[in-house]
Amino acid sequence: MRVPVLLAIGLAAAALAGCALAKANPGLALDASPPVRAISLTGPLVCAPLRETATPQLGVCALALQDSSGRTYRLRERDLSSPRLGGLALGTMVLVAGTLSADDDARFATAGEVAVLAVNRLGP
Repeated sequence: MRVPVLLAIGLAAAALAGCALAKANPGLALDASPPVRAISLTGPLVCAPLRETATPQLGVCALALQDSSGRTYRLRERDLSSPRLGGLALGTMVLVAGTLSADDDARFATAGEVAVLAVNRLGP
């Protein structure tokens, strides 16, 4: 029962952070594609797909999550001093809560980037 409460707190904090950011910076465009917003996703951990597929790029794997509709979201640690994604292997089913924004790394073809607030391992 503790995990849903923590996820709810994380999502609420993400929503409040977005509101505070908008108030502090009225000219800031938060309507980028996709907009900055709180999100929770469930799916397996995968490598984010590369945009450039003509030339193999061995050793390039940015951790991502693929949802049930096949969209891939690159994952980013929000706080590097307390990593939440360390030790999780590719293929692990997880529930991730965080803030969604446009992925600014042009190497990857993703639906967006999630700044991770909480991770719950759901299975192998």
